Amino acid sequence: MDKDYLLGLFRTQKNNYRLAYVLIALSSQDDVMDDFLHLYKNIDPKFKVIDGIEPLILDKKVLKIAVDQFHMTILRAVVKELFEVIKIYCKDTKQNNLLHSQSWYQLWRIIRNCFSHDFHFHFNNHDKKFLPISWNGVEIREDMDGKQMTIGHFSYEKLWALINEVEAFIETDLA
Repeated sequence: MDKDYLLGLFRTQKNNYRLAYVLIALSSQDDVMDDFLHLYKNIDPKFKVIDGIEPLILDKKVLKIAVDQFHMTILRAVVKELFEVIKIYCKDTKQNNLLHSQSWYQLWRIIRNCFSHDFHFHFNNHDKKFLPISWNGVEIREDMDGKQMTIGHFSYEKLWALINEVEAFIETDLA
């Protein structure tokens, strides 16, 4: 993997996150969902391969749950996949020390682990060596062990800031 490929992966994941955000915004507007239903009724039948679309859209409570879960799925993919590819890239290019020295690295690693464990913090002895840890107003403390991570701990805006900071690190600091 070269640096351009790594940056391409970041940009793809950022676009996936943007699309999830668009879905959240659109699904929160009743008139947009009504317009969608009207369009969907007239869509070419070859695109109607999945049943249950209309009941999903019409049930606002179920739709909200589905959109929130979809968003968390995308969020999990973005955090986990991007962490893994930069880790591999830095190992392969012998830049691990540079990666590990970033102010956000340990926080991102712990957040990635949290996303891998159903959004709950589980700290091992290695993790505890870095706690408490903070970055950009986000703090992770040892008393959070076993607790569920919420948007209050790590907002969507903070995640977006982290992704952008890591992307800038790739562009400017990595060989």
